[in-house]
Amino acid sequence: MESKIIDLLSENNALTVNDIDSKLEINNIEETKKILKKMVDNLEITTTNKNKYILIENSKQLKGILSVSKAGYGFVKVKDHEDIYIGKNDMKGAINGDIVLIEMNKKSQKHSGRIVRIKNRDELS
Repeated sequence: MESKIIDLLSENNALTVNDIDSKLEINNIEETKKILKKMVDNLEITTTNKNKYILIENSKQLKGILSVSKAGYGFVKVKDHEDIYIGKNDMKGAINGDIVLIEMNKKSQKHSGRIVRIKNRDELS
């Protein structure tokens, strides 16, 4: 089902849970919500501020691996992108090696951002 949702989102950009449920003819909103939550937790997709689901690559967010310094700040390594600086107040509890979803700081000229989601660590090991 996850691959069908990814295909659907790649064709439609952002969709609501109701849109996804009806277009894939699941006809079970609660089951669709469970699948979407799992996909969000696994950083396969993300949500917009209008409660729509979207592929990460079509959003304003970036996914990467966090490297943390002894001083508490970090850098996120993002594929095909310059490393993104994360200040220690923007770490959201992430630790070295976590897979994270970040948003870029809009007001900063530097490549800096803040962590918005951390992949469930239980699934990393």
